Amino acid sequence: MMLVVSACQGRLLEAENPPLAVRVNGLEFTQIQLEREYIFDQAIYKLTNDKELVLHRIEDSLRGVIPTLVLDQQAQQADISITEAEIEVGLTRYADIQGFELAALEAELQEHGFTIEDFRDHYIRRALRIEKYLDTVFSDPKMESQDFSTWLAKQQAQADIEILYQPPMQQPMLNSAAPNFTLTDLHDQPISLSDYRGRPIILNFWATWCLPCRTEMPLLQAAYVQYQTEELMVIAVNFEEGKRLVEPYVSELELTFDVLYDPEAKAGKAYQVKGLPTTFFIDRNGVIRDIQIGQVDEKRLTNLLVMLLQ
Repeated sequence: MMLVVSACQGRLLEAENPPLAVRVNGLEFTQIQLEREYIFDQAIYKLTNDKELVLHRIEDSLRGVIPTLVLDQQAQQADISITEAEIEVGLTRYADIQGFELAALEAELQEHGFTIEDFRDHYIRRALRIEKYLDTVFSDPKMESQDFSTWLAKQQAQADIEILYQPPMQQPMLNSAAPNFTLTDLHDQPISLSDYRGRPIILNFWATWCLPCRTEMPLLQAAYVQYQTEELMVIAVNFEEGKRLVEPYVSELELTFDVLYDPEAKAGKAYQVKGLPTTFFIDRNGVIRDIQIGQVDEKRLTNLLVMLLQ
């Protein structure tokens, strides 16, 4: 597989010559098409899980769509066609399998400027074409012992894939005021970040399923205890989990700092959190002085605390 990465700046929703996201065997897939995939991914996740897909970036949709594009290209080369009647049946079947009403999908898509026809004509038509193509391929007796994942990896490896998309730069949060929020703690009491204005704050976003989060928690607890005379505050914001998971976790690790629930990821969105753990170091004036994406080690934490507490 030939893989080329080059710059593609800007986020264009409408353009005569929209920037490209990826080219597969010469077939161009634009950034506008990629953003449509991203919206479809978000809509489906929200309807099937009853919550928003927060820790998912447009780059994740790009990685997911590449093997789909490879297979769809092969299906079209094999002259696989789908009738309008098949699409109608396929759309209804898809909604039934996923467990949501088509009206709910239409409403969700409309919030983002798309219609059920967009989903039908792009997502469902392609999915059915690929499904029919794979049925044809694997109906060959020679393919009986073939593992699908291995076969798919081979198809992708043989494709000429040129990635052209680069994520737009997010508005930098470093050295800017930390967004305020109000969440509830383990005792169902509301806690606002502004309650601790005048104190240095370590603001940590985490989840019980996140192994690096668990690894760094004892370091945060030790820092919290060690620097009480400097009024250090540690606030651990849990990502979309409930008491059943959080309370045993807090008890097991003997955490004594504030642990807050963020069931709808409102604080996570405000801080543009894209992965866990992510930790913000906020000074006494409420300004973000450093951001740690991923697990923090003891040496870096020590250096950050020296900066934060000075």
